[in-house]
Amino acid sequence: MPMERSLPCHTCGTYQPHRQPKDDRERGVLRALRGLGPRVYVDDHWICVSTDRDCRNIRTAWRVKPLNPPRKMPEPGAEGAEEASAGSGR
Repeated sequence: MPMERSLPCHTCGTYQPHRQPKDDRERGVLRALRGLGPRVYVDDHWICVSTDRDCRNIRTAWRVKPLNPPRKMPEPGAEGAEEASAGSGR
């Protein structure tokens, strides 16, 4: 079960609930977005799960601002989610 906490969201402009990657698919997406190897630790990334907006922006634990350029976690089954996770098997 991924940990969840309230963190400031640069995109939403307020404190919003954020969670860590919840499964291997999301970890694979993060590794592909960041150009990381298949075994690199990515649970220090947080995903905004605002109920008011469909934010899903990804940030690291150390920075309030999202990744540069800002990236959203794709919905499961969304176009590009499979491609990103397939590219992480380097």
